[in-house]
Order: sequence, then C-alpha cells, then structure tokens
Amino acid sequence: MSNPVPRLLDHWQQVRAELRALAEAEHPPIFDRHGREWTWQDGDVYVHDGLLAWPLASVRSPEAGLPTPDLAERNPNYAGLCATCRHDRTEN
Repeated sequence: MSNPVPRLLDHWQQVRAELRALAEAEHPPIFDRHGREWTWQDGDVYVHDGLLAWPLASVRSPEAGLPTPDLAERNPNYAGLCATCRHDRTEN
C-alpha cells in the first residue's frame, strides 16, 4: 500500500492556493489619499511597499499621514519605502 500522506498534502496545498486566489480576487488593491497602492494581506489588513501594514479603516482614513521623512535613515528596515513615503507631504 502506498502512503496517502504526500497526496493529501499536495491536495491540501492546492486547495489553500485556490482559496487564497479567491480571497485576493475579493480584495483588489486600494489607493489611499496620497496615491499609495495597498494590497490585501489578510482579514482587514492591507500592506504597502511590503513594509507598512494597516487595517483598512486606517488606509481609508482622511487623517492617515505619511511616515516621517527620515524614517529610512533611522531604521534600515524601512529603506525600501516608496518616494511618496520618504517625503512627508501631509500638509497639502
């Protein structure tokens, strides 16, 4: 008798990928008031630049600001921020 576990794991991974694709289709990317694109991650969390993760209400909030201009200098984890995030233009 062959071991059914590898086949079950393959099927489980396939189904999870299909469910993830369906969930992503239901949550298209959104744009905030600064023009930044946010992609859905999970639940009500959206991600920008792969670095910032905010709940949907915060992304849509008219009060949502930008990171401080020197954030990337102070924290190398944020070196990949987009040009919009690197320049604080909250006072439009």
